[in-house]
This record gives sequence, structure tokens and C-alpha cells, in this order.
Amino acid sequence: MKLSGKPKKRKFTEEDLIPIARDHLDHFRSVGKWNDYAKEHDLPSAMTFIRTFGSWKLARNAVLSFKG
Repeated sequence: MKLSGKPKKRKFTEEDLIPIARDHLDHFRSVGKWNDYAKEHDLPSAMTFIRTFGSWKLARNAVLSFKG
């Protein structure tokens, strides 16, 4: 049971995050733009991408270069 009212945090992998970002690519341009959009649509924050990939630039590069 959640007592704090906060959603349970989930550990995302690169394989989880890339399709999420690709599905919303028009909004995956900057940290600020993504965070606003992600909050409205219950998506992982930019910080989740940064922690997983090492930086926003590395996350963007991975998303944009993904062939799948």
C-alpha cells in the first residue's frame, strides 16, 4: 500500500527508454520541453534519461540513432 501518495519509482533500462522517447520524438528536443510533456503524460523525466545514459546529449544520440 502506498502511504506517501507518490508513485512507485521504476528502474528503466536503455531498452525501456528508447522506444518511449521515439514514440514522443517531437517533444524529446530539450530537457525543459521533455519534462513539461513527460509530466503531463506520465512519462519518465529527463533526469531518468540522464541517469540511464550519462547525459541528455548521450540519451538524444541513442534515441536518434536507434535502428529498430
